[in-house]
Amino acid sequence: MTRSWCAALLFCLSGSAAAFACTFGANDFKVVPAAAGGAAGSAGSTGEGGAAGENAGCVKHDSVPLLVLSAADLHQASVDRFAMVPGTAEVFAIAFVTIPNGAVMQTHALIRTIADANFGTVRGIADMTMPGTFLFGGAWATATEIDIVGADQRGIVQLTVPINALGNADLSMKTNLVVTTLDTPVDCAQTVHSLRIARNITGTPSFVATCVPDATKPTEYSLWYDTPGLTKTTQLGVTGANVDNIARFFVRNGPSGATTNLILVGNDGTAASDFRTGNSPTELKTVSALTMTTDPGWLQQVQAVGLPAADGGAFMMVTKFHDPTKSVTPLEVWAGSIASSAYGLLTAVPPTQLKLVTTASSAADAFFPQEWTIRGSSVHVVAEDQISQHNLVLWTLDQSGGPLSATFPVYSSVTSGNVLTNPRIAQLTLADVVGWVETSSSAGSVVYASSISCP
Repeated sequence: MTRSWCAALLFCLSGSAAAFACTFGANDFKVVPAAAGGAAGSAGSTGEGGAAGENAGCVKHDSVPLLVLSAADLHQASVDRFAMVPGTAEVFAIAFVTIPNGAVMQTHALIRTIADANFGTVRGIADMTMPGTFLFGGAWATATEIDIVGADQRGIVQLTVPINALGNADLSMKTNLVVTTLDTPVDCAQTVHSLRIARNITGTPSFVATCVPDATKPTEYSLWYDTPGLTKTTQLGVTGANVDNIARFFVRNGPSGATTNLILVGNDGTAASDFRTGNSPTELKTVSALTMTTDPGWLQQVQAVGLPAADGGAFMMVTKFHDPTKSVTPLEVWAGSIASSAYGLLTAVPPTQLKLVTTASSAADAFFPQEWTIRGSSVHVVAEDQISQHNLVLWTLDQSGGPLSATFPVYSSVTSGNVLTNPRIAQLTLADVVGWVETSSSAGSVVYASSISCP
């Protein structure tokens, strides 16, 4: 069940492109009544992910993880994508699975609510069934609705599901689901390779999409960009066999007068990471490189998410490592906050905004950051031993970067052959909910979660 090292290192990528063939009707969903949360089995101890501090008083609110989605809930299928979306007083776990539907495939989007203060209790499951393949691009939740953006045969669409008084996704009536088709270029009508969104203050999403205009040339991509300020979705760069047309992360949150866009593009796990930045489509056509070192043999994995600060910007984490087919260590993790006016300075080697967070000299201590939340000046990061995929830890560090202030063991797979994937984290009141997919060769995939509070 272990993935190849290159697949494991491509955090949050879409994988293979999605081709679309079927229509989606308003009746194509169901609501499953609430069920009690099951036990995941005892959570074992994990490695500490390299040099780190003590756990600094972090508390796990559940003795065993919550069973969020069972193999039966997941239709006995592998999870294509998994997301944890924070709501007003709950977290929504969303898993996407693809199963046969006659001669074609259909996608199930399963939404389960995790609520009840810090302790986390699972509620009902909304199972939204879409004939055909749905490529997930991102989601958010407000006090009244959950919005999911993705791509299917209609192009790039936004699905809006209301939240009822209990805080659950409400698909009890077929008219509850609202489907909005976003401006989709002809290039993206058949195959979308990757899709990333950024939600604007108004709730309207901005997005970048990598598309395959010609199915006979699957490695030739076009890159498209859309915001509420544009009259139509606009192409960035020239269509071709160019990895810099592959969108990986998208940050758009700068104030007026500052740089508002940062798009990480290209392949991960390479010696340098490419990005585009600027306020306009013209500026975003330029590709720059983020390089941590000129020393040979190092590879890097870069992640960036928008900061909640009024002036925008991004929090970035970079993992430096060596070829895992030989020896992944020595490994270093760097992090820091990047002001929206300073994206262009990321070309320094290494960028001055990033500080060393932790190091690992052995494969057992080689943990890679996966996703994080930000509370005040603290960043809580779920990290995984990404090569073996057996252990999860929670890191705590300052938003400015610097060394870890805490490492807390979250979960270890109790069966050696089981594989942990898709580690995610979202805020639930004063706690963070960490979710993940656990897959075994005999029992298939399940989704678990654990609620943890750190000072």
